[in-house]
Amino acid sequence: MNNQDLLIAAYKREAQVTTLPIIFDGHNVIDGRDGLVEIPTSVFRALDLNVICYLSANPELIAERRQMDVGRARPARDAVTLAEHQRIAYSAAERIAGEIGCDFVAIADDKIDHLIELVG
Repeated sequence: MNNQDLLIAAYKREAQVTTLPIIFDGHNVIDGRDGLVEIPTSVFRALDLNVICYLSANPELIAERRQMDVGRARPARDAVTLAEHQRIAYSAAERIAGEIGCDFVAIADDKIDHLIELVG
């Protein structure tokens, strides 16, 4: 069983025992040693999502956060590369939402309160 299958199984198990709205924090692309790897649409379809929110942040701030996070091993990326990664992830999120038939909402890091409106 791969990581995505384990994720889907765990999500479904938890979703069955709650009546509260679920905010699932996940990525549609993973930054690996050899570049970006896109998570297949089938994973998001299996989660039966109502909405996909794309959360963006200033690429320079992301680069700073990544440099300060010594607890996680990941490739070094500059702000220009991270901006391109965000563009790719945004496009993928929008496409995935269309493919699975759910709403798509883009939210800037400084507008996080919009998430509360979505689940409230």
